[in-house]
Amino acid sequence: MSTTKRVYFYLVYFITLGMFSSGVGILLGVIFNVVFRQPPVVGAESFSKGMLSLGLAMLVIGGVLWFLFWRAIQRNVAGDPAEIGSGIRKFFLNLILVVSALMGLSAAVGFLKWLMAGARLNEFPSTGLATLIVTGVIWYYYWRLGEGEGQPSPEARTLRRWYVYILSGWGLVALAVGLVQLVNAAVLQLPVWGAIISRPFWGSSVQGNIGWILMGGWLGVFTGFAWRRGIRTPPSARYISIFWP
Repeated sequence: MSTTKRVYFYLVYFITLGMFSSGVGILLGVIFNVVFRQPPVVGAESFSKGMLSLGLAMLVIGGVLWFLFWRAIQRNVAGDPAEIGSGIRKFFLNLILVVSALMGLSAAVGFLKWLMAGARLNEFPSTGLATLIVTGVIWYYYWRLGEGEGQPSPEARTLRRWYVYILSGWGLVALAVGLVQLVNAAVLQLPVWGAIISRPFWGSSVQGNIGWILMGGWLGVFTGFAWRRGIRTPPSARYISIFWP
């Protein structure tokens, strides 16, 4: 397959995957609204005909295009080491891993905030939970695909390392920013300022900071630990983080 053809197929495939997964996420969000939010009033936020129709359209159209382009791509690969190890293929596959992992972690933070806020059903994060499920399935599928194919070229190994570096860096930045904001919120609550604190400490902002600290620390610290062990091939680090293939 020529370079131009690879770029075309994988770019369109990436777009159709996003459309298909968004449709699934929208439908799951509608279902979760109906099941978990109380009271489930038809026509209100818990059930939207507009969102339902949009999700179905994206699911059907995106799903068909995704399947057709993925089948065409896999036919061209067909066990060919040159195609499996091509830089363009590995770039897009690792891009899917990065995007799905970061979106999933962001959704996980929102779900943690809901739990810390008291887990009230009328505030159930339907969209966040749907995003977490969809991105988790996508990430796992392409992680398993990458594990089965391996990294048979220098370009493939370089791109896999960049995937790990990006996730590790994102995790460490999220951890640091969350800690700074949490300490800042705590200092502002100290009684030494001589003013009445109008806002309680345990609010949405602090809960979000704790969520980012947990998710960012889980990702960044464990990937950093793997680096310190001198791991050159990412698959050996799977035992310490599910986001490390």
